[in-house]
Amino acid sequence: MPSKNAEERILKATVLDSDRGKRYNVVGHALFPLKDIDLATDEMSVQWKDLIKDVDTVVPCDAGELLVSLCYNQNLERLTVTVCEAKGLKLPEGQTALDSFVKLIFLIENKQIKTKKTVAVKKSTDPKLLCRGPNKDKIVGRVVFGSYMFVRGKPLEHWNEAISAGHKQIRHWQKLTL
Repeated sequence: MPSKNAEERILKATVLDSDRGKRYNVVGHALFPLKDIDLATDEMSVQWKDLIKDVDTVVPCDAGELLVSLCYNQNLERLTVTVCEAKGLKLPEGQTALDSFVKLIFLIENKQIKTKKTVAVKKSTDPKLLCRGPNKDKIVGRVVFGSYMFVRGKPLEHWNEAISAGHKQIRHWQKLTL
């Protein structure tokens, strides 16, 4: 690979399990963006990464960010998610304007329990978002929250902070992934 293109590439390592029938089962993947590695030296670089099951859902991108507030009420066992605003949303290819909304999906053990949408904000890549409103459109990106089993990085830190904060709303900007 030409060195001028290396910084734009991501190395994907796949860990496989071989069973007795000589079949390979995917255990997980790890992504290593080459821009994070100093390729100019001949020294070995050691990096540790968590394995992720489905690479397609967590590939980092520049799709934008969401300001999300999480509040957990332990007495009621209720999680309140508020999507406050978005910034830096990227226009899908071939579009000149962006009508933005956020769809929240609450899952338990990969079973969809509840869905909510915000009102669509017309022609803005930095919208302020309000609850309710039907719409269908292309996915620009996503943010996943949950326990260590499902999430890593800033979304996991945000989740843990909200769960341990009592009735306080915890607001953080979260980068969208594809």
